[in-house]
Amino acid sequence: MTILTLTETAISPLSDPTDVLLLPQSSEMFTHSGQASVRVYAGGVRRIISTPGDAEVVTLSFARLDRAEYDVLLSLLNVPILFRDQRGRNTSGVFFNLSGEEQRLHPGRVMNVALTVENITASEVV
Repeated sequence: MTILTLTETAISPLSDPTDVLLLPQSSEMFTHSGQASVRVYAGGVRRIISTPGDAEVVTLSFARLDRAEYDVLLSLLNVPILFRDQRGRNTSGVFFNLSGEEQRLHPGRVMNVALTVENITASEVV
């Protein structure tokens, strides 16, 4: 049995888990939500309409990344990824937005980088 201890966030394309990008993460926020809505019917009757399972969204932020690391993240935009954090969480997902702040004094760095990973259903061959 192999034990994996991460000190950084690992992000890799789902199609090639060996191509790993390790990043020093500043913060992480998890949001879990059920797939449901409430519909109102005649006479004011309210019913829940739900779908099995739940959605998980992970918001990641990085204080500072090198330009090369930011460019790799940019290449993973809209691509299914495998995300692993320092606590051992393992999530298959995709992110559609990537934001960062470029500073004139440090052209090789991107500051305050943020992205939001939405989980997707995927299987991993072990």
